[in-house]
Amino acid sequence: MFWPPLLVAVGGGLFYGLTSPGGLDWHYPVLGAGLGAGYGLAQVFLARTGRLADSFLLPVAAMLTVLGLLFIARLDPTLAQRQFTWAIVGLAVMLLIAVGLPDYRRLAEQGYTHIYATLGLSLLAVTVIAGSEAGGAKAWLTLGSFRFQPAEGVKVLMVVFLASYLRRYGHTLAIPRTATALPPLHVVAPLIAFAGLSLLFLVAQRDLGTAIIFYSTFLAMLYLATARLAYVGGGLGIFALGAVFSFYLYPHVQGRVLAWLDPWAYINTYGYQVVQSLFALGAGGLLGTGLGLGRPDVIPAVTTDFIFAAVGEEMGLAGSLGLLALYLLLVARGYAIARKADDAFGVLLAAGLTSLLAIQTLVIVGGVTRLLPLTGITLPFMSYGGSSLVTNYAIVGLLLRVTPGEERQPGHPLTVIIAAVMALFLAVVAQLTYWQFFQAEALAANPHNPRFAAMAGETKRGGIYDRHGELLAETRGVGNGFARYYPLGEVTAPVLGYVSPRYGQAGLEEAANAELMGLGGRAGLDNRLRRLVGQKARGYNLQLTLDAGLQRLAMDLLQGRRGAVVVMRPQGQILALASRPTIDPNRIDTLWEQWQKDPESPLLNRAVQGLYPPGSSFKIVTGAAVIARRPDLLGKTYFCPGEVVIEGRRLGCWGVHGEVDFSRAMAVSCNVAFAEMALALGGENLTGAAEAFWFNRPLPFELPVKPGYFPDLTAAQANDVAESAIGQGRVLVTPLQMAAVTAAVAGGGRMFRPYLVERVLDAERTVRAVPPTPLGNPVTPEVAGRLAASLELVVSQGTGGRAGLPGVAVAGKTGSAENPHGPAHAWFTGFAPARGAEVVVTVLLENQGSGGEAAAPLAGKLLAAALEKAGVGE
Repeated sequence: MFWPPLLVAVGGGLFYGLTSPGGLDWHYPVLGAGLGAGYGLAQVFLARTGRLADSFLLPVAAMLTVLGLLFIARLDPTLAQRQFTWAIVGLAVMLLIAVGLPDYRRLAEQGYTHIYATLGLSLLAVTVIAGSEAGGAKAWLTLGSFRFQPAEGVKVLMVVFLASYLRRYGHTLAIPRTATALPPLHVVAPLIAFAGLSLLFLVAQRDLGTAIIFYSTFLAMLYLATARLAYVGGGLGIFALGAVFSFYLYPHVQGRVLAWLDPWAYINTYGYQVVQSLFALGAGGLLGTGLGLGRPDVIPAVTTDFIFAAVGEEMGLAGSLGLLALYLLLVARGYAIARKADDAFGVLLAAGLTSLLAIQTLVIVGGVTRLLPLTGITLPFMSYGGSSLVTNYAIVGLLLRVTPGEERQPGHPLTVIIAAVMALFLAVVAQLTYWQFFQAEALAANPHNPRFAAMAGETKRGGIYDRHGELLAETRGVGNGFARYYPLGEVTAPVLGYVSPRYGQAGLEEAANAELMGLGGRAGLDNRLRRLVGQKARGYNLQLTLDAGLQRLAMDLLQGRRGAVVVMRPQGQILALASRPTIDPNRIDTLWEQWQKDPESPLLNRAVQGLYPPGSSFKIVTGAAVIARRPDLLGKTYFCPGEVVIEGRRLGCWGVHGEVDFSRAMAVSCNVAFAEMALALGGENLTGAAEAFWFNRPLPFELPVKPGYFPDLTAAQANDVAESAIGQGRVLVTPLQMAAVTAAVAGGGRMFRPYLVERVLDAERTVRAVPPTPLGNPVTPEVAGRLAASLELVVSQGTGGRAGLPGVAVAGKTGSAENPHGPAHAWFTGFAPARGAEVVVTVLLENQGSGGEAAAPLAGKLLAAALEKAGVGE
């Protein structure tokens, strides 16, 4: 069984020897062969001397050690040489214990039991007093040039003490299961004292990772000896209290918990290591980058705390799961020894030592994958660290000495412990699969990923084209790398955003980064092959729904103003999305600081990120609610004296409209009439209508969109209902959402997801076509038709006349949204033709006053241009 680690050791040595910068270096394969042969000879020697309780245990430990050495050598050759030495020492310690210990049962003799506890606690106490600090934990002792972690050895002493003590008193602690029965104080006091002092010393050292391993192993062994889950439950309760205490007492513990809950929010502080670990796992994907081709070196403490992340990056999910399988085999063989041990002490000793290895593996891999908070401990046999490696081999030596007897039957507490450990391993497998398979592309495309900058210099980013094939963004060769160029400059900036190795990404460049960089699917595999043979990788091209001509017009019409324009089809295709002020992404390196300080906020995309009160343009939603839920209100008339007072609050109108019905109220935008209809409709109905049009939830779109807000009016006061019905008060909306609302009416009551990317293309073919995606039916076709007829009157007879077009019926709604910070915002949102709509246009102008005067003329020009392109009205 020793041939797998021998082959890996020799093969790894040859790999490093052949790839050495100075040419072929026989030093590596000779050392690898020597180490592999050493393990093989040790296995043969143990078998010949009858000290081989399990034939798999040492080969698995050897395989893990060799793999660890390969990755440490790849990351830091100097550390690898030291680790090689510690591996030899560890092997010697294992042989000394396995062969030199005459009878492991002598460890349980009464005279020794308290020596283990005293020695262990003394070592921990000395560390608290005279230890040195590293990584936030005071866990090291230094003797001359020799530095070691006493807690590593104390873990083994703890297991031996507990196995000895619980063998003697386990039956006493397994008291009858009654509410009043308690174990004798003289029996339970030493256990409480040992566990309490151990944890106290470890907490004082701020070595909370080791404390978790100590405590978890203690609970496992206590349950094994007593079969009482009450001890485990009580112990977990005490642990929860201690965790809360540590959270508030120690800043570095607080930081690790916060990094676990949301590492992205603390990406430059507490969460940096965790995020870098996830980036490494994502970069590995299914099959890995290949040994030596990843970038795990960007992870701090990668050779100690994050060696598993390095394996995940360079060997992929396949390698990660294979490594977990090795640990699972190691743990399974350890528990098999415990099941067959011929006495209670052997069962407790083998199960305790195995649980120690299992828990340590689960805690560190759980931290690396964000299943658990990061604790900063080593991965058994693999991480760099002499104390840890020698201790792990001491554990193997003790396990090999346990004498086999009759196997325990299912139902024994050991079976429960094994099942719990297996379940935790499955949870780790699920977490790994999530990051390395389902989230791999998202992690690779994250602009905070340091691999992104390196990849950007090696990959020709895909081009972006409008719906007619006009180039909007391309990557040009500059020296040995690439640079991004935008032919239309600021015209397409609100849509495309930018990509910069210094300032990251925004807009569609960020949203479609995976496609543009060729990170997924067939392109991902092709690009890996290109990199292996030294060729530049390339990404997919994108063809957008955008019309470059309409985009130019929209940006020209906004020149000198603050505002936004959205032009789209009723089925969701975005033809233009404009926002001013904006930036020229070609000048990002020279003007970034100026843009950051500019009070006009040119980096804000007002079309999707600007939230504004919609004013009377919201009457589209209120009108839909009235038609659908209170059609009886359509036949009534309302008298408008120019204002109305509701619960002491004045609600003004733009004029004295006299008697108006629903259609006339919509045409002249009568606030009084709509306030009365809203009060009759009721706040609950109005809230339901708004939410049917996707208020209070993010609208699905490639670019980040702020969700529109509509208050819950179920129990609101009458004046709040009236204000909300006319788009004032607390109502807020983005221009994109207002366009989507209008498009739903134009499209017969069906609402579609707005979208920009129409096709993903490679050099030969369409990789993926993006069809329209329905979001639902906020209103019926009948309601949409009745509402469209009233909106047509807005343009033909009311406030939206300046959006009208000769020969084409236009429907729409103006809005003049009161703004506490200055003049009203001007809105117009509409569509044409009014029946069988082809185009939807929404215009928002900040502080421009009347929507009919300021926004409607711009909308008319955009509708005319879009309809001409569509062949309507010619």
